[in-house]
Amino acid sequence: MSLKAKILLILMVFFILFAFTAYGINRFFILPKFVSIEEEEASKSLKRCFSAIEREIWSLDLFVNDWAAWDDTCNFMQGIKKNEYIKTNLGKQTFIDNKINLMLFLKPDGTEYWGELRDWKNGAELSPFGIDCISKLSISKADIKKAGII
Repeated sequence: MSLKAKILLILMVFFILFAFTAYGINRFFILPKFVSIEEEEASKSLKRCFSAIEREIWSLDLFVNDWAAWDDTCNFMQGIKKNEYIKTNLGKQTFIDNKINLMLFLKPDGTEYWGELRDWKNGAELSPFGIDCISKLSISKADIKKAGII
């Protein structure tokens, strides 16, 4: 065997050994640490996401509780001065000021009483929507408070 072939064979053996050693070090030492760091960061991000959603639910819950306590809202739900309430309280400015897209009033049995979908940026009324899934909510009088995202 020539010197050139021996050198090439030795270099190939060292290259293969280096590749296996590098793979082993990466697979058994470095990769597990990166995986654990990635899982920690994903967990932190998920907690931040849940916290942001909980803050939005809390803010929306304050808004809803405030409106629910009004005598006008109670009268509206009983059908008293319905058109006047809609005209004075449920206009496009309400959606813009509160940055909401959907306002929905449900009867105690969970069926829709009044609802409207608007673009919160400009107050433009959006196309009608189906709320079959929302209308079938199980709302009982035993429930003191419901808050969340559907």
